[in-house]
Amino acid sequence: MSSRSELWDLANELRRSQSLDLTALVNAAKQHGIPIDIRAVRDFAWALGGLAPLTPDESLVDTLKYLARSRSPRSVLDPWASIGHIVLPVADAVKLQDAVAITMHASDAEVGKIIDADGRLRWLIGDPLSKLDEVGEFELIVSCPPWGYKGRNDSLLLNGVLVRADYGNLLVAKSCAAHLTQDGIGAFVLPRSAIFRQNPESLRAVLDPLGLNLSALVHVPNGFFAGTSIDSYLVIIERHAHADLFIAEISHSHQHNEEIVNNLLARRSSDDLSTGYITRLVDFSSYQEIDAKQRAEQLALRMGAKPVPMSDISSEINLTRSKDPQTFLDKDNAIYLPLIGTSPARTSRNELSLKAHNYAQIVLDPEKALAPYVAGYFNSALGRITLEGLKSGATIQHVTKKALQHCTVYLVDINTQLQCIQADSKASNLMSELSTLRSSVWDDPRAIRKLTMQLEKVNNEDTLLSWMDRLPFPLASILWTYNSVGHDDDKQRYEHLLHFFEALVEFYAIIMWSAMYNTPALRNDGRFPLRKDKPFRTSFEQSTFGT
Repeated sequence: MSSRSELWDLANELRRSQSLDLTALVNAAKQHGIPIDIRAVRDFAWALGGLAPLTPDESLVDTLKYLARSRSPRSVLDPWASIGHIVLPVADAVKLQDAVAITMHASDAEVGKIIDADGRLRWLIGDPLSKLDEVGEFELIVSCPPWGYKGRNDSLLLNGVLVRADYGNLLVAKSCAAHLTQDGIGAFVLPRSAIFRQNPESLRAVLDPLGLNLSALVHVPNGFFAGTSIDSYLVIIERHAHADLFIAEISHSHQHNEEIVNNLLARRSSDDLSTGYITRLVDFSSYQEIDAKQRAEQLALRMGAKPVPMSDISSEINLTRSKDPQTFLDKDNAIYLPLIGTSPARTSRNELSLKAHNYAQIVLDPEKALAPYVAGYFNSALGRITLEGLKSGATIQHVTKKALQHCTVYLVDINTQLQCIQADSKASNLMSELSTLRSSVWDDPRAIRKLTMQLEKVNNEDTLLSWMDRLPFPLASILWTYNSVGHDDDKQRYEHLLHFFEALVEFYAIIMWSAMYNTPALRNDGRFPLRKDKPFRTSFEQSTFGT
């Protein structure tokens, strides 16, 4: 029987006999001699209701293990260790002289010590900000600090600098400022808001006065943490100042994540943005923005569109706090762009599908951009990529006015925009016509022959050539002669058209004459003379009426 099956059996037994929690399960496994490691605990904890918030995915932990193996540190610290989700696997990956795990709860330390059967870690229990005073320096500091945790401290005096921040950022700052060796590296998993929030408490603002530097930001997409859907970053901090910033995006592929670490340590870009890209910190706002920009540039290149700053084509960007669309003033050549979700962009305030405060009204310069085209652009694959790259926010992703003002759109020239609008309108009309005909098939099956003829005409636009093919031979032969004459010989083409129109008049006259002649009621009516002895000077007996 596998250890996993044994653990499930043990869990069911404990559930029947007593209230089951993670500590009880780990202790019982130890008593029964059932092997248990951090991976097994991670698998069982969620089902047992004992999973700590922000438990990292195995792929993320493996990336940190590979980083540790590549750096070969002799000492490691996790200042917010919980039961050792990160620090235990890292300690397994390298030979350490000193490894410290700090946790606030004795029960977490109890579980961690049972898993750490060889006693590789030294566990400290208490407030991590205080317990850090009991440890020395470390070559590697790894942790997933708390997100949004409100501790007793909101400021610390570090190296003569008063630092104000939330608990998680204070923990990162103190760990690195006071306990990271000169050549050491800190690796922390943090939400984007903690790094880039627009106030003095952002991690970037906190680190600068302490002589610490953001070396790399590896994007961690949704799904890498149990208990939250917030995307985050693996933040690499060093004392050494780099002139650039390394970015990448972690995946569930072990090979992919190893390549990220290799490129990070070599400070090099790769052909794939997700495995490594060098940029400037001042230019960086989010991984998604750079990813969206690169994909948009590739699509735009294939389309022949050119990048244009939104500020160059817009005269106003207006927001409202009201739910009522009518609070937007009615402006010519304006679009209404959704700031959240995936609703389509509109050109009329009466077409909004969300509450008005979820839109931005963008008034466009008609000499540079036409509203129906720009709305269509944002509703296309390219536009959706552009809009996705503008979104920010820890919980609800949204587009800010500032992001819109500084965004880049990809447009064609104004004449091509107009042609696209006309083509879109024509396609919309065709779709509407087809939809009506489709409904008519089932509403009136007896008219199917008529409907079939109408369907054949849809999108079958008359051209000169298609019309010539349907004309009787004498008429068609004149037009074919006209069509074959070179476009430079206007006189000949003009004469052929005169012949055609004369022949066309005769053709229609013959049709009408034949109809009247073969209809007794018309033929016997004196008002329609068919013989020369009638009072009229001319007769219908000749197709030219005597002319």
